[in-house]
Amino acid sequence: MNRHVSCATILAAALLLLATPRAASAYVDPGSGAMLWQLAAAVVIGSLFYVRRLVVWVRKHLGLRSADKAEPLEQQAEAKPEGTGSFAAKIERE
Repeated sequence: MNRHVSCATILAAALLLLATPRAASAYVDPGSGAMLWQLAAAVVIGSLFYVRRLVVWVRKHLGLRSADKAEPLEQQAEAKPEGTGSFAAKIERE
């Protein structure tokens, strides 16, 4: 007897079970469906921000960032010409 079950067999069985009709035992109104879609969209968008932060952190710690992006923000602010920046920054310099 062959005990090895292939992935394709498991996938085919799962699709067959999902494709067969079953009796509905609950009512889900359209508002609940919209809430689930909103939750799914929030999870996807939130995870994209998290993954981006993770990638930036890994690149920073591995030294893969370019030299101009790696310098601290204070040095970048000092390198700007006098006429650029926000109003609050101009007041702060005076």
